[in-house]
Amino acid sequence: MIRAKMIPAGVDQLDFAQAALDRHVVAPASVSDGEAIGVLIGDHIVRRGDFQWLLVTDQGGTEPVVCHKQKQVFAASISSVLRRFRRGETDFNVADLANGLTDLPINLRR
Repeated sequence: MIRAKMIPAGVDQLDFAQAALDRHVVAPASVSDGEAIGVLIGDHIVRRGDFQWLLVTDQGGTEPVVCHKQKQVFAASISSVLRRFRRGETDFNVADLANGLTDLPINLRR
């Protein structure tokens, strides 16, 4: 389980999440670790602009997602991390995942 209450000042959230994965500080079976990394990715996307946190409800339940402010598209950063954890994948690149989730609305504009 990630045992940090705050990310140290000056440390990028994605770098922090990547270091936690690379150092095997996270437990793939831990939902709270997956959720924490998903929130870090979502916050990174929101800070880039044009996104905001919203709750989306469908037949699977209610989930916090980051939603593009001008398009009807969202990125489920928490679910994206939890799916990887369920498959035992903790060696993914956090920045690549964040960029991939963010690129969807950009691609839809074309």
